[in-house]
Amino acid sequence: MQYGEPFYQQVLPGIGITNVLSASEIDKVVDHGYGACLNASEFDFEADTTNRVAYRWTPLVDGTGNDIQDFIRAVETLHEFRSKGLVTLVNCYAGVSRSASIVATYMVKYEQENLKLLAQERLVEPPPLQFRALHGHLNDKALQGKHPHADDPLFDLLWKAFQCIAHVRPVVYMRPSMWEELFPQLRPYLLENRGIEGGGAPPAGDGHNETLARNGPQGVDEG
Repeated sequence: MQYGEPFYQQVLPGIGITNVLSASEIDKVVDHGYGACLNASEFDFEADTTNRVAYRWTPLVDGTGNDIQDFIRAVETLHEFRSKGLVTLVNCYAGVSRSASIVATYMVKYEQENLKLLAQERLVEPPPLQFRALHGHLNDKALQGKHPHADDPLFDLLWKAFQCIAHVRPVVYMRPSMWEELFPQLRPYLLENRGIEGGGAPPAGDGHNETLARNGPQGVDEG
């Protein structure tokens, strides 16, 4: 799989990850059953949606320098869409790092029980070689012990979420510099009001026929 290839398959129930070019092809997005788009790239394509899907633009930095509130806002937007039953397509520029980070964080915050069940199902087999090649620092036990957050059970859940996503989209990447900065700031948010065992599933449904509540662009410029 190449980064720029069209990709609309759901990586988790009700959630897809793709690149900005694929996400902006609204006819194809709708044809694949999506009712919402969460865009974390630098490029706002709200005008292309023509009111056919719920849309939110929450641009994030691909690396260090993200405002933690912007990142949390993206996760909460995904939760909002899923709580409305909207099948949601999350994109960044390449559909590799920022989008996968939002989805993995959402799974740990709101879907821990489902994540654990999914991990039991998918992680019987190792993730694809393409994914493992990108994550030698986390796949190799000797190297993993040197990772600053390797012993944290919350970080382990995030890592499991990335591995589950990779079984469908092998190009996703848990960017080390991004997560070394994000994780200490995200930890209180992930634990807030629920503890490490918290979480719950949003309503089921394809979301396509839901009432679409659209909001304007928000976020900060990418550095």
